[in-house]
Amino acid sequence: MEAKPRVSDNGAATARQTKNRNGEGGAVKVKLSRLKMVYFDIALYHRGYFGYVDGVMRYVGGEKLTIEDNDSDFWSVFEAEEQIRRLGDDDVAALWYKDLAIENMSIGLRMFLNDRDALAMVKIAQ
Repeated sequence: MEAKPRVSDNGAATARQTKNRNGEGGAVKVKLSRLKMVYFDIALYHRGYFGYVDGVMRYVGGEKLTIEDNDSDFWSVFEAEEQIRRLGDDDVAALWYKDLAIENMSIGLRMFLNDRDALAMVKIAQ
């Protein structure tokens, strides 16, 4: 006998399996959570460099572009690199992001390396 999922009011799916005719089996519980899809905007600074101005780390020069409506379900390092290639920048050495709650760039700046970083960016956007 297979467990059939049931969606509860809170968006979690649960499933239970009962014993079969021979008395074999046991209870199985599966719990899935629905994640809320998030669309977010990114301010992308490119063609500049990090430097110190009056003793404070800043992004110097370059251009700022806002990329709107990024889907959190598809956001990744690869998606970011594709967005940058569309701008004509093929030789990006590294990608960085900053938590907006931390003003000091030298503390809040993080290298964008993997899916963990992509999830952190989505969390910042929420």
